[in-house]
Amino acid sequence: MAPVPLAELASDSPWLPRIEAAADELLAALKSRDARRWKPLLGGRWLGAGDQRAIERLLDDRCSAFAAVLAADTPPARKILGWTVPPGYSVDERAEIAARPGAEALVCWSAKDGGDRRWPRSAAEADNARGRGFACARIVHSSLAEAPGWRAFIELPAEAGGV
Repeated sequence: MAPVPLAELASDSPWLPRIEAAADELLAALKSRDARRWKPLLGGRWLGAGDQRAIERLLDDRCSAFAAVLAADTPPARKILGWTVPPGYSVDERAEIAARPGAEALVCWSAKDGGDRRWPRSAAEADNARGRGFACARIVHSSLAEAPGWRAFIELPAEAGGV
């Protein structure tokens, strides 16, 4: 099965301001390199010790996908991407997806200058592997009354101990 292509989150999406705010908070926490700031955003007490160490290594690695983004003096370029709905979905299936009380998106940052920036075309490319011109996190936002808020996930590349 081919990877599902990504597309920019629509500018009129009601989720866009929430995902943007979460992305800003996450990037500031990651730039601080302070686990007390980023750990709650990445799962808090549910973030395993091994995953926490892997994220710490990723943030400290001068060759990681995050290195240039975290070291940048100017705000990095940002792209908020969502999964495209396959063309075979019916109108009812599309309406059901739109009505869900939550959303998730990939947020990618790039410190590269110029218009030659390349962004991931599928979630598989948002793996934070070395040599990528971007670093990504998945943000899952919920508006459920019992669990409102958001949580971020960072795909760890194989060299950082990821899957």
